[in-house]
Amino acid sequence: MRLKKIDLSQAVSILANVGVITGIVFLVIEISQTNDQLASQARSTIFELRAGLERDAINNVGNIADVIAKSRRGEALTDVEQNRLVGRRFQMLQTFQYMAQEDPSGARLQARYMAAILLSDPELINVYNREVAANGYDPLFVEFMAENVVPLLNR
Repeated sequence: MRLKKIDLSQAVSILANVGVITGIVFLVIEISQTNDQLASQARSTIFELRAGLERDAINNVGNIADVIAKSRRGEALTDVEQNRLVGRRFQMLQTFQYMAQEDPSGARLQARYMAAILLSDPELINVYNREVAANGYDPLFVEFMAENVVPLLNR
C-alpha cells in the first residue's frame, strides 16, 4: 500500500483549519471571562446601591430615619418631609427592580433584605401594592417580588 503525499496546499489548508479552531477556543474562553466580569460588576453595583440606601438613611441631613419614625408615630409631616418620604419609597422600589433585573440570582439572595425594608416602613408596602400594579413595572420584577419577597411579608 502506498501512502499519498500531502501537497503544500493541503498542508496550508490543514494548518489554517487548526488556526481557526484554536481561535474559536480562545474566543469562547474570552467570552466566558467577560461574562464573569459582567456578573461581578452587577453584584458590585447592587451592593453599592444597597450600601448607598443605608448610608442615606443614616447620614442624610434631616435624617430620613427620623421622618420614617415620625410617620410611624402618626405625627404630621411637613411638605418637605412628606416629599422626601415619598421619594425614598419610590427610590426603594426602583432599586429593588434594578436588583431583580440586573442579577436575578443575586436578588433572590437579597429577598430577605427587600422584605425587611418593606416591613420597616408599612406605607412602603402600600406604595408597592399601588404603584407596581398601576404603573407598568417590569412584569419579571412583579413576578420576582410575588415569588420571593411577598411570601416573606406574610410570615
